[in-house]
Amino acid sequence: MARTLIVKPLGLVLQKAGLISSEQIQIALKDRVSLPNCRIGEILAHRGWIEQQTADFFAEQWPKLPESKQQQPIGQYLKAAGLINESQIDTILKEQTSSGLKFGASAVIKGIISQTTLDFFLEQLDLIKASNWNSNQTPQRLTKAQIERLSQVESYLLYNQRCEPTILFNLYRQIWQQQEIKATGSQAEQELLQSGLVIEFEQKIKLDPCLNKNIFNDSWIENQLVRLQPYSKIRLKLFGLEIKASHPYKVLAEVDVWTNAQPFLTQKIYQIIRDRESFIPRNQEAEKVAELVHKYIIDRWETKIAAPHLLQLRSKFFSIPGDIRSLLLSYREIWHTQSVPFDDTLEHQYLIDIGLIKLEQGKVQIANRIYHNIFDHIWIEEQMAKVNNSISSSTEDNYLNLPPQQVTPDKNQPNSFRMTKIITLTSLIIFGGLAGLGFNLVTKYFQLQKFKQANQLLAQNNHSEAVLAYNELLPTHIAKYEQLWINRGYAFSGLQKYNQMLQSCSSATSINPQAALAWNCQGEALYHLEKYEAALKAFEQATTIDSGETTFWLNKSQALFKLQQYYGASSASEQGIKFLEQLTENKPEYHRHHLAIALNQKGQSLLKKGQYQQAVAAFHQSLANFPTYLSAQQGKGITLYKLGHYNQAAKTFERILQRNDLAKNQKVISLLYKGISHCDMEQFAAADRAFKQVLQLDTDHQSQKLAQAGCGIR
Repeated sequence: MARTLIVKPLGLVLQKAGLISSEQIQIALKDRVSLPNCRIGEILAHRGWIEQQTADFFAEQWPKLPESKQQQPIGQYLKAAGLINESQIDTILKEQTSSGLKFGASAVIKGIISQTTLDFFLEQLDLIKASNWNSNQTPQRLTKAQIERLSQVESYLLYNQRCEPTILFNLYRQIWQQQEIKATGSQAEQELLQSGLVIEFEQKIKLDPCLNKNIFNDSWIENQLVRLQPYSKIRLKLFGLEIKASHPYKVLAEVDVWTNAQPFLTQKIYQIIRDRESFIPRNQEAEKVAELVHKYIIDRWETKIAAPHLLQLRSKFFSIPGDIRSLLLSYREIWHTQSVPFDDTLEHQYLIDIGLIKLEQGKVQIANRIYHNIFDHIWIEEQMAKVNNSISSSTEDNYLNLPPQQVTPDKNQPNSFRMTKIITLTSLIIFGGLAGLGFNLVTKYFQLQKFKQANQLLAQNNHSEAVLAYNELLPTHIAKYEQLWINRGYAFSGLQKYNQMLQSCSSATSINPQAALAWNCQGEALYHLEKYEAALKAFEQATTIDSGETTFWLNKSQALFKLQQYYGASSASEQGIKFLEQLTENKPEYHRHHLAIALNQKGQSLLKKGQYQQAVAAFHQSLANFPTYLSAQQGKGITLYKLGHYNQAAKTFERILQRNDLAKNQKVISLLYKGISHCDMEQFAAADRAFKQVLQLDTDHQSQKLAQAGCGIR
């Protein structure tokens, strides 16, 4: 049996290929509990996240690829995976003579596949070609469980996102030979511990006593290191760097000086060298790499190639569940001292967890030179000033925040929900963002004030004037920030101009594809336009980028409900409920309303699935948080009727009918269910009175027909 980097499970392969996210895998795995006869690929395809052809290719053909005697052009593999069609292949091949681009590069430029997907295919195909593994090198007579365990460990080490594989295998070899080493807390040690090869005991790293030492032995280590020898060569070939320098291997080493092997940043610099540098002469490697890093990553970094990664890191920095000032002080000490003893405080652990610092030999330091240059002493002092100004209630804000709108259930819709939204501007730093653009301070000040005024109009639901105010800012440099377009979109939403809302929110996602709120805004516009499939995809983008925002999960649940995907709707509601239950202690009134929405949505999905007992419980919990929530009241009444609890159902609808805020259609639904509940209890006079009340209302033909039929509609 030949072995390569192609590994199972299927979800991991698809994730590495950039075709699905880890969040989508988790959702699919939850679906599999209720659909035990469905394969994971079938569930992913059913949800519309991949094509069935793609799932079948990676599940059946891809693992057999190493057995092929001759590799095919990459286009044929992409075609077999359903990622490109014959017409697109012909077009790219015809254009190659004039463009000079490689096939994969053309496919990426045309938007047919992503760069991540191309990198995955090229890396795998190169590794297969470079590996000399054959059946004689495969451990013999292994059980199925042992083979699976071997595959899991190898895939974890080889695909590791925090450490180079060679570092991990060399460290494991040291532990294997010495039996134990002193624990230093290094990242490599942590990754080996996660792999299950070793354990930590009494401040020492030792081989796991349960480890099968006949499999993970010295011979296995050597084979893996031999297998990884062409790794640098493959990187050079993969990014076309072998022709970009006199000493390309030295270029790789200089890149590592800046990134410390951080995978995302390393890849981006390789791409910069490939696309923007003509040639790096001998002895100029350090100078040229430093020049490219400053020009294309560090200088005005928010607009450069690594911005999504760095913005996410900055966002995580300010998401600490504690005192932000203490975090800044701790980070400032590390930045200035360069190496500080690890003290196991919340601040140190949090900075390690988000990847801004690293722990080695009991000390912490900035994770790499790029982070050190971007989040530097000037940045630290700016953030400290903002925190201090905030504490002293200063009126001069550098952050522009529009407070979240309190979301309450829509009392005018009996069985649906108002699309929820939170409009928060947390990343637009006006003075920092406009610095160096040639604007004088007066211009900056007036633009800032104009933007704040527009936000205030939106917060006051003065939507028409808010739109006009935002439009006045479109010719300015503030329009370079997605928050302007998001807020403008919500202003259009207040006017029920959903096509304009969609255009504005789409502009926001174009400016910053990593802005979760922009995708949520786009999803809400599509939902109101009744384009539920497209709305669902937008909400999935939002939850993928920010999986901790309850609003996105509730909106996703509602889109799934409209698409009659009740299992998925219930699952999304559960996700929202999980986050909300953690928040109700801090802001009980605000979050209880959100929790009522989430529980009601869960109840509606369970009702559609026929899980009536669970649905009643969900509606009951929803009403415990918001007793006058009409949608939950009616949902509870309908579910009680479905369970045959006719007396309780009739009383529930009687209480609803005592409300003075019912719309006509809401009153009709309540009267009809009250009537049929009395029918089933053989209380025909009471049923007849309810049906007569329906007939007295100027309602639709179907309701009139049901009321005329009386107890015959049961």
